[in-house]
Amino acid sequence: MNRKPDDQRTLSRRSFLAAGAASAAAAGTGWSALAGPPAPLAAGPGDPVRAGLIGVGGRGTRHLETALKNNYVSIAAVCDLDEGRLNHAAGLVEAAGGRKPALHTDYRKLLEDPSIEAVFSATPCVAHYRIYMDCIAAGKHLYGEKPMCISVKEADDIVSQQEKHPQVKVQIGFQRRCNPRTMEGIKLIREDKVLGPLVEGRAAFNNAWGGKFGLGGPGSWQSRVLESGDWMVEQAVHSWDVINWVAGATPRQAFGLGNRELFRSNDPGRDVSDFYCAILEYPGNFIVQFSHSWISPNDPAFSGHHERFIGLLGGIDLTAGKITYSDRSDRKDKTQLVQPEIEDETTLAINSFIDCIRHDRIPHSTVYNGRDATLVGLLVRKAVYERRAVTWEEMLKSS
Repeated sequence: MNRKPDDQRTLSRRSFLAAGAASAAAAGTGWSALAGPPAPLAAGPGDPVRAGLIGVGGRGTRHLETALKNNYVSIAAVCDLDEGRLNHAAGLVEAAGGRKPALHTDYRKLLEDPSIEAVFSATPCVAHYRIYMDCIAAGKHLYGEKPMCISVKEADDIVSQQEKHPQVKVQIGFQRRCNPRTMEGIKLIREDKVLGPLVEGRAAFNNAWGGKFGLGGPGSWQSRVLESGDWMVEQAVHSWDVINWVAGATPRQAFGLGNRELFRSNDPGRDVSDFYCAILEYPGNFIVQFSHSWISPNDPAFSGHHERFIGLLGGIDLTAGKITYSDRSDRKDKTQLVQPEIEDETTLAINSFIDCIRHDRIPHSTVYNGRDATLVGLLVRKAVYERRAVTWEEMLKSS
């Protein structure tokens, strides 16, 4: 989940968008390069799913390596603007015993291939909207990386596009939705009520691995709000998805403070919040404290990722998979372990996506929780930028 790209070479917003500029209008009206939106091909339970990849940088390469280990996936095409990445991806496919895939620098060419049933997409956040809209309209099942998009309108548009094409499986890359430990922990909270009424949440993404000047060098898309959405959208969206899931709702309001100046002397154009804190109020007076930092020393006392929730009867650390019951609980055993630890959530998520296609079931992570997590990121961003409490309704009207 703490994504560490293997290749952090700069990919500018201008260069990425130029590859599909001719299809910009298609994002709102459907796939224009085809005669009509075809129904996705239906792989039988024993047939491999023919898949293509859009974006094979650090995260996209991880998708590729994981998919190549699934016996029910056949990689037919790869798209990236970087020729070196394309050739590396093709080499991985051939080394795994597959045929050399078709190579594209324009993702629309990949979508025009009628034999491709599914797409894995991992690109800079600013490109998610257009690619996801076009994939769905082209009838391609989609595994799209988080965040789903970076604005309210984009989130609503993608949900609407999915509803127009319900036969297309769209899984947003919140891999914890496929982790048995997280699923069981949230069931214990929501259905079994083992913690009693929820009172407090404590969550954090305090990173120690971002480099001397934070993740993303000068000019990197990760260091630009217009291209990444800022860290509360690009990375913290993982936590927002889990917290929404635990609460069974989206927050009523959020308050935040932060600092966007920490590494600007190294990169004058850097405008992301490399440190911020937020407090979110959910229905039922459930209050969540959140901290997010790219300045943490490499020591567990200062760094790490977690989501912890406390009720009147006890608390759970979802990441560690441990419940500790308070003296207010009648339980004799004061601790409870939740499922074994899962080392590779990406494998779980991608295998689950392929299973959805083969057996025609709904993904664990859909455009609906994808939209809600994006919107919480926008709520927190507005609160941090304006250094005040912002309501959900204000965010919807202004973003």
